[in-house]
Amino acid sequence: MRLTSLLVAAPLVVSALGCRDREPDRSAAEAGAEPSATSSLGPPDSLPPPQKGMAWIPGGALVAGTAPDAFPRIADEEIPGEQVILKGFYIDVFPHPNEEGAIPLTNVSQSDARALCEEQGKRLCTELEWERACKGPNNRRYEYGDAYRADRCMTGAQPAMRPSGFRVGCRSEFGVHDMHGGVWEWTDSPWGRGVDREIVTLRGGNAPAGELVGRCANAMGRPPDTKTGAIGFRCCSGPKNQAEVVLDVERGKKLEYRNTIDKKLAQQIAAQLPEEAKQEIGTLDKIVFERSWIWRPLGNEELYLIGGCAGI
Repeated sequence: MRLTSLLVAAPLVVSALGCRDREPDRSAAEAGAEPSATSSLGPPDSLPPPQKGMAWIPGGALVAGTAPDAFPRIADEEIPGEQVILKGFYIDVFPHPNEEGAIPLTNVSQSDARALCEEQGKRLCTELEWERACKGPNNRRYEYGDAYRADRCMTGAQPAMRPSGFRVGCRSEFGVHDMHGGVWEWTDSPWGRGVDREIVTLRGGNAPAGELVGRCANAMGRPPDTKTGAIGFRCCSGPKNQAEVVLDVERGKKLEYRNTIDKKLAQQIAAQLPEEAKQEIGTLDKIVFERSWIWRPLGNEELYLIGGCAGI
C-alpha cells in the first residue's frame, strides 16, 4: 500500500466592513440591493461648467475595495466590494502642480498639501473620491482596465519622478492621469482600519509589487506630518463626499489547531486539488482527513488547512 500525504487549504470568507457616511444617501448594501459594477443609479448628472485642468467625476456608484473572492486583495485594508453612492465632484487631471510636463511636487505634509489646495479654492480629495476617479464608470480594478499591465503606469518599481503625462497609457476612463507609477498622494481621509495611532490615507504611488499596489483599491497609511520625495498630492473641488472607509479588523491566533474536521468543507477543498494529485490518488473517496487548522495570515482573513493521506 502506498500512502500519499496531503496538505490543502481554502479560504474562509471573513468580512468586517463599514463605510461611514454622514450624508442622507445610503449604499445599495444598506438598502438590501446587491452591489453592482454600474456607475450610476437613475438619470446621469447634467454636466456642470468645465474647470480648467480638472476632470468632472459624475455622481454614481463606487464599488469600494475588492470583493473577497477577487485577487490580489489586502483583507485588512480594503472594503470587500461594498457599493457606495457618491455625489459628483472635480479632480485635478495631474498631481500638483497639475501641469502636463511638470514634475509633481513632493516633500509636503498633509497639512501643506491641504493649504496648497485651499490657495486655489480647492480641497484635498477623500480616499473614496480618489478611488472613484481611478476606477471609472465601470469600476475597473486598474485605471486602464481589469487586467494588470505594468507598461501602462510603469508600476512594479519604486516611485519615479517623471513629467506628468509621460505615462500616456496611465489614464482612467474619466480622463484622470498618473494615478499610479509616480507619487503617493495625500487624501483628506483618516486611516479607518482599526489602528489606534493617528495616521491618514495615501493613494496611488508605486512599489515592486505592481500588480497589488497598482490597483485603484490599494491604500497606504502614514502619519500626517510625513514628508518624503515619494509623496505628493492632487486636489478636488465641489462639495466633499462624507463617506469614509471604516473597517473593523478582526485578528486571532496566527495558526490554530482544530480538534474537529468539517468533512463537507474538507471534501470541497479536496475537489480543488490539482489534476495531477487527483490522478495520483485515483478517487477522492480514498482520502482520510486527519488534522485541520485555521491560519490567519493577516486581519479579516482565514485559511482552512487540512492534512491527511490517501492509500492506493
